[in-house]
Amino acid sequence: MEVAAAGDGLVRIRDSKDPGGAQLVISVGCWRRCLGRLAAVPGAAGNCLVAMPDGDWVLLRHRDQPRGPVLRFTPVEWRVFLLGARDGDFDLTTDGRFRLAAPPARHLREVLTCSKRPLPKIGSGL
Repeated sequence: MEVAAAGDGLVRIRDSKDPGGAQLVISVGCWRRCLGRLAAVPGAAGNCLVAMPDGDWVLLRHRDQPRGPVLRFTPVEWRVFLLGARDGDFDLTTDGRFRLAAPPARHLREVLTCSKRPLPKIGSGL
């Protein structure tokens, strides 16, 4: 998952496996409201994003655009994103930019080394 904020009041989200593919575009305000709820509330995040399980995938879409772009992530990718969100990797500065350009690899290592612990279902928290 790639998340970008260039200070123009918008946050862009896309699947890093498909750089030329679809992207979700939401306001910085929506991002700030949604980020904390992505892990906590199954099927909803604030007023703009919806994350939902679909077989072996986690689907992410804009709440107000049910026929719009849908991003698809594996449970491991989603867990890495949630860990980064928990640790503040996607928090915005006052000018609407991210503090970090990309989530640190420590989250991927944490997920991959926790093989004894099953990945949580969406909405079960971190």
